[in-house]
Amino acid sequence: MKYDDSTWHFGGEFPEELDERHAGIHIGMFLGWIIRRGLYSELLSDLAQDDILAVQNRLLTGTQFLQRVCDGKLTNEDLNEEANLFAQDYYASDDYIDDYSQAFIDIGPTLYHVTDDNANALKVEDFLDKAFQTWKISRG
Repeated sequence: MKYDDSTWHFGGEFPEELDERHAGIHIGMFLGWIIRRGLYSELLSDLAQDDILAVQNRLLTGTQFLQRVCDGKLTNEDLNEEANLFAQDYYASDDYIDDYSQAFIDIGPTLYHVTDDNANALKVEDFLDKAFQTWKISRG
């Protein structure tokens, strides 16, 4: 199952002045959180252990990892079982993009203007940690 793909965001309302890598920042920030919380799949670990360590140590952003290792796509094969259940309920339902929109409400003309940096990643990690805890409680 493909949760998101940066190519889905090109064209249409995507701002012409931005580099295409901006189309995947929201995806990469989610994936960066997945990696930093140890919720990635064994397959992903086998493919890119050095890059995973770089993300965990904030030497590589989740977006850079997404482009380098995952070809701009977030799929169920990237996530462990628990993360997939969470992503199906939270990411695929647009709750993630709603929370992302709230976190960056004053960022610029579009959400694609969010910069791929550690300060913004920490904002995302904060609301994802809360959403994940709420999700886990709701599941008993």
